[in-house]
Amino acid sequence: MDSVSAQGRDTTTDTRAWPFLAWPTGLALLLVLLAYWPSVAGMVRIWTVSETFAHGFLIAPISLWLIWRERHAIAETPVRPAPWGLLVILVLGGVWLLARLIGVNVVQQLAVVASLVAVVYTLLGWAMLKRLSFPLGFLFFAVPIGKELIPPLMDFTADFTVFMIELTGIPVYREGTFFELPTGNWSVVEGCSGVRYLIASVSLGTLYAYLTYRSLAKRLVFVLVAIVMPILANGLRAFMIVMIAHFSDMKLALGVDHFIYGWVFFGLVIFIMFYVGSFWRDEFPAHSPDPDRVARLSPAQKPAYLWLTALVALALLPWPWLESRAVEPVAGEATTVRLELPEAKGWRKRGESLTQWRPTYHGATLEIEQTYTKDNAVVSLYLAYYARQGEGAELINDANVLIPEKHPVWQQKKRGKRILRLGGEPLEVATALLRSPAQSLYVVHWYWVGGEMTANPVLAKLYQAKHTLFGGDSAAAALVIAAEMDEDPRPAVVAIQQFVDDMLPAIAQSLRTREAHD
Repeated sequence: MDSVSAQGRDTTTDTRAWPFLAWPTGLALLLVLLAYWPSVAGMVRIWTVSETFAHGFLIAPISLWLIWRERHAIAETPVRPAPWGLLVILVLGGVWLLARLIGVNVVQQLAVVASLVAVVYTLLGWAMLKRLSFPLGFLFFAVPIGKELIPPLMDFTADFTVFMIELTGIPVYREGTFFELPTGNWSVVEGCSGVRYLIASVSLGTLYAYLTYRSLAKRLVFVLVAIVMPILANGLRAFMIVMIAHFSDMKLALGVDHFIYGWVFFGLVIFIMFYVGSFWRDEFPAHSPDPDRVARLSPAQKPAYLWLTALVALALLPWPWLESRAVEPVAGEATTVRLELPEAKGWRKRGESLTQWRPTYHGATLEIEQTYTKDNAVVSLYLAYYARQGEGAELINDANVLIPEKHPVWQQKKRGKRILRLGGEPLEVATALLRSPAQSLYVVHWYWVGGEMTANPVLAKLYQAKHTLFGGDSAAAALVIAAEMDEDPRPAVVAIQQFVDDMLPAIAQSLRTREAHD
């Protein structure tokens, strides 16, 4: 005879869900970290070396704490595995594999975090995913993303600082992110962009909004404030530092105190933001645990069904890593490459270099610098050629720059874009104005990927992905052309355009017909 509880609920077929789900779920989450360990290790390495992303060490512990504080509500949440999540796991594995093959670290890392979320959805179901949506979503703050914001933030900080200085009546001369006052010279470098303040503010602000407000509208407004406030505050911080140094005859705010002022000011801004936000705090009802409401398996949810879903998930998780080991290109396989730069249409090679400056491209199979002359025009062509790309040898990499930050001789005064005619077709190329005490250069640069050209790094990666997936030329190169200039860059632009018109077809042919020997 079946037993019936006091509430009339049949207990003979009810089974607590967690004993059947805790182990496979935990094992699957661990397997995600192990299978995608190269990407996880890459994240940890960036947290270690970059102040901007050092907060990444705190994200996982905070997420676990958020889950723990909801443990009673979690225990009462219905559990129903979602086999459709297996398809999500499969797709995310494919995304990770493709990103691994073309060297897009941030996409790999986003795929890892998304896979953790997919495992929870697959093994615990939609209701549990909703319950854990914020703790799981908060894990995405661990991904080191946001460096692409540095250039526009540098420009905004320079704009804001110079505008405020002009309001004081102090004479200021600006060139790009560099500006001069009667008392000294200043530049807005990456560390002054405020990106680390912005990322820290958004992470803390999002957490504060979740813990303080129940209303979605209030949460969104506070997160918006957490985005805007650090940007404005960083501009004000830069202006204050310049003013302190100016009125102290360049004796203060130039050394360690420069950074101390910045972090103290940022801490004050965060405190004010949280204090003001507390006036609109919402009350959260207390949760009273009820043992009778602990999530249980229904008769249709057999333990064997749960374990089968878990086993399929566990089988799917390692395949992208195993596949990457089989097909991942190895940097440096082509040990010898012959690539001859041509002469054409009156352009002749010159033995003496136009400049001592060189771009920085790491892991290139071959680097060539050649100065060309025609009539009165003189240009320098630098070419970084990658026969195969892989870990440590990537065309698109944050470490590949025209000038490293704080270079002892050269400064990048301006950067921008312009349209060049390449083979009669317009192409938007990146431009830069470089200066040293002895020389000024106007520079244009773009990428050549398997015969296709672009200055957009994202598009260059997509070209690389296309050639990797569907076959084709896997070689890639950076083309950097420079011409000397005075204050007016137009003669340099004309010389570079003439060089491109005359020489690019021959250069592209040399890239296509290069000889590589293993």
